[in-house]
Amino acid sequence: MIDTIFFLLVFFMIASLSMVKMKAIGLNVPRAASAVGSGSGPHASSPQPVVLTVTDTGAYSVNRRSTDSDNLSAALASALKNDQQGIIVVNIAKTQSAQTLIDVLDKINAVKLAGHPQIKTLVATEQVDASGRPVAANQGN
Repeated sequence: MIDTIFFLLVFFMIASLSMVKMKAIGLNVPRAASAVGSGSGPHASSPQPVVLTVTDTGAYSVNRRSTDSDNLSAALASALKNDQQGIIVVNIAKTQSAQTLIDVLDKINAVKLAGHPQIKTLVATEQVDASGRPVAANQGN
C-alpha cells in the first residue's frame, strides 16, 4: 500500500514539472577585453557619449553647454555632428517629472528622424559626469 502511494506521489511530482512553463528573456551580452574601459580593446576608438543633463531647476545642458528646451534638438544634432552611431546619455534630476523625461526623449527622437537613425539613448539612473561615467555619491565629502 505504501509503495503505491509513494509511486503516485513521484508520478504526480514528475508530471507537474512538465506543466510548469519557464519564461525567460534571451540576453546577448557583449564580450569585452576587460570589465573596465582601459583605452584598449575593440571599443577604444569609439567617441565619447553626448551627455544631456536636466538639473533640479529644469535647466538643460548638452556636454556642459547650457541650452533651452526649444533649442535642445539643434544642440544635440550639433554635438553628434557626423557621428551616425553616437550615444546620448540622459542625466535627469530625480526631482524632475516623468513628463520632462518624455519631452527630452521626444527631442532625441526628432534628432533620430532628422538624420541620426542609429544613435542610442541611455537614461542614467545615477548622476554621471561629462564622459558618461557615474559620479560617486560621496565625492564632495
